[in-house]
Amino acid sequence: MVNIAEYLGEIKKNWKIIIVVVLSFILISGLYTTFFMKQEYEANVKVFIGKQKFQNTTENYNNEEISLYQRLITTYSEVIKSKKLINKSINDSKINNLSNKDEKITYDSVISNFTVNPITNTQIIEVKYKSLNPQKSYDLLYSTTENLIAYSKELYPTVNIKVLEQVHVNHGNLLSKKLMIVGLALILGLMAGVGGVLGFMYLDNTFKSKKSIEEQMGIPVLGVIPNVEF
Repeated sequence: MVNIAEYLGEIKKNWKIIIVVVLSFILISGLYTTFFMKQEYEANVKVFIGKQKFQNTTENYNNEEISLYQRLITTYSEVIKSKKLINKSINDSKINNLSNKDEKITYDSVISNFTVNPITNTQIIEVKYKSLNPQKSYDLLYSTTENLIAYSKELYPTVNIKVLEQVHVNHGNLLSKKLMIVGLALILGLMAGVGGVLGFMYLDNTFKSKKSIEEQMGIPVLGVIPNVEF
């Protein structure tokens, strides 16, 4: 039967192994955050879909109109992600001319980082796009919004789309994310190191002391051969 003191003793005896494991986890996380983590810039905009003269505050909606516009939210959420609109926005924004070093922007690369969120029980759509370049994020989303408004006039002339919040780019905080990952690596390293040491100790069925032999065998120990270091 192993007691807590023996566990603590085993951890103390193998502290170098635990330190090596922890440092290995921190090193791996440091390499990852340095060479593989890149700053992403997310642009977002909110648009309102309503009556053509919705700025007139005396004009009210009836239930049928409310239902209609809420259905249109779903329609426009798909329209804004259409290949035709996205490709036109890429061309109009000229984002592929911003830097020759960056990968060329295509419909597939845009749609994988493009999010459309209809806000529940409202006539508002929130659109987000993130990339590694803040100017690209802004220009593409701005162009997409303008094209959505233009397409709306063709699809539903009586429907008005108004930008509630202009395109805003969130720069985020890459440093805090990196520190969080390194901190998590430190915790995982400690858990792995201590867990490994205790795991090997649990699997080791050899006797560690005179007392443990006597407890297990039920007979007195007459002598102990000491460890000799040469």
